[in-house]
Amino acid sequence: MDTFSAFLNPFNTERKHLGCISSGQKVPEDIADDLLKVEDVGKKSFKEFVDTRLKDKTTRFHKPLTRTKLKTVGSVSKSTQIKSAKNVVKIKAERNIFGQLLVLSQEYHIDMEKVLKYPLSPVLWSLSSPGGLPLKTNKATLLHKLENTFNCFESQDVSRQPNTAYIINGNAQLHCLSSGPDTFKDLAKQAFRSLPQTTSVHFVTDTYKPYSIKSCECLRSGASKAKSYVLQGSATKVPKNFKEFLPMMETRKL
Repeated sequence: MDTFSAFLNPFNTERKHLGCISSGQKVPEDIADDLLKVEDVGKKSFKEFVDTRLKDKTTRFHKPLTRTKLKTVGSVSKSTQIKSAKNVVKIKAERNIFGQLLVLSQEYHIDMEKVLKYPLSPVLWSLSSPGGLPLKTNKATLLHKLENTFNCFESQDVSRQPNTAYIINGNAQLHCLSSGPDTFKDLAKQAFRSLPQTTSVHFVTDTYKPYSIKSCECLRSGASKAKSYVLQGSATKVPKNFKEFLPMMETRKL
């Protein structure tokens, strides 16, 4: 159940953008527009077909139809091509490639030990999924192991424990805050007022660097990096769509 709980909920009503259920990635706006209007485009093409080929007969019935050229979720994936013996070959993953090699090795005496020194897929399955997303373990597993080795206290009792450091998940703390404050100064005050009154408090947040596992996970969860918000000072206004502002990758760099 922990694994399923970590997945993206495709039916989350708080998300306004369109996402791919299989990969969890946010669909670009141009592709989302094509997907949302595909029914209207289909009805328009059907009406045009009936009017021009059946009613008015201004167009030959057997004349080839014009493609609508609408983009789909498959348009997000990019194929890789290589040149081999002056021929362009598209690299793709096939689950039965190993079985094909076994059959061919019986007829052409292929050295399987030599063949298996090379990857059988565009990306190693131990590092990435077929969709190109990185594979990673649940980082909370280590936390739970550490929790089992120490005596845990209730939040209200921590301040009374000697030599105790309090570590706050800054990202989770900010997500729990309401969007009531008008400026970032008021938001900071509200965040620090919610911290426990102890001698040692660590307010830890994430920074998603480009081309890192964190940045890929941010894209997978549907966070947008298309927009940036400049924080000029404490008097800067907090965005009205505060919940959508927090997951943005550029926000992590503030």
